Amino acid sequence: MLSDKWKDVVPASAAAGPYDEEEVGKFAILMTDGEFNLNFAGATTANLAYGNAAATRSIPHAKQLCTNMRAAGIKIFTIGFKLPNASARDLMKDCASPATSGVTFFYDTSSGSELDQAFKAIVRNIESLALTK
Repeated sequence: MLSDKWKDVVPASAAAGPYDEEEVGKFAILMTDGEFNLNFAGATTANLAYGNAAATRSIPHAKQLCTNMRAAGIKIFTIGFKLPNASARDLMKDCASPATSGVTFFYDTSSGSELDQAFKAIVRNIESLALTK
């Protein structure tokens, strides 16, 4: 859990800490195949492709969510898995936190082994970011 706004509805041991970059590191890992959840976007046709009405409604929401998380001090790692086009790739790149000090935040994968390597790299990056505090 990233937001401390929900601390009163979960047991104290599971409650998120406050947004305090000196004391609590907040990390999000977002993974997608580049196809938006059509129900969330209000679409009714199951076979809508990226770039249509569903994406038109979902892309601004996704961008705003990423902007809000970064503004709150959350570091965002993104993983694309077999992304269908450059638009999906650009969205995930833009959502990821900017690369700093050799830490990569965006991963573009197309196989299970690449996906596994991306998650391992993210763990190493989070460990290195935590140690530098």
